[in-house]
Amino acid sequence: NQRHKRSPPCSSHGYSVPAFSLILLGRRRSGKSSLGNMILDKQEFQSNVKTATCSSGKAQLPRWSVTVVDTPGWSLFGLANPETVREELVRSPYLCPRRSKIVFVLAIPLDSFKEKNRMTVEKYLSVLGDDVWNRTVVLFTYGDILRGRTIDSYIEEKGEPLRWVLNRCGDRYRVFDTKTRNKSQVNALMEMVEIGSPMNSRHFFHKLPNYVTRVQMHSSSPLVKRDV
Repeated sequence: NQRHKRSPPCSSHGYSVPAFSLILLGRRRSGKSSLGNMILDKQEFQSNVKTATCSSGKAQLPRWSVTVVDTPGWSLFGLANPETVREELVRSPYLCPRRSKIVFVLAIPLDSFKEKNRMTVEKYLSVLGDDVWNRTVVLFTYGDILRGRTIDSYIEEKGEPLRWVLNRCGDRYRVFDTKTRNKSQVNALMEMVEIGSPMNSRHFFHKLPNYVTRVQMHSSSPLVKRDV
């Protein structure tokens, strides 16, 4: 028997469109869930409650097929279980369709960002392997806080800790005003993602570290099966 092959996603006009999976990362109260809702243009994620496990939503945009995966936020103050957060982070790629390109979106609120923040970002992203940095873009959330200032002046003010993160991400970053539902923000993000996304999911999964295998073997809740 021939294996049924799933057709590529199509736009409303009938032509195929690129498929992307955006995995949202960040600390608690970073605006991740609100960001996900803006990208999908619907209330898929609850932004006023703690995200305990990974969840996903899908949308067909005019130029892209998009899957968004929201993940539990980490905490610098012991308000989130570190091991649970790590386990959920390594589960997150398994909610992405097989043929989509995986991109990690690191949400950083426009407030304080010190060396402790940098170390925490590095610690949690490291569970996904070195290749994660090649697939990560930074979104500065709560963009209204800038109040006329430029993002460049903000980055300069925060100094080396923030600059280190941006350098690891190849200086792929944008500002997002999560209080303003402006579709041009989403389009600009998706264009940056489309230009900077390296390879499809298959290549990324081959590079996942052994930690992922250990989670699969010992976790009480199984990984979600990906589309085939």
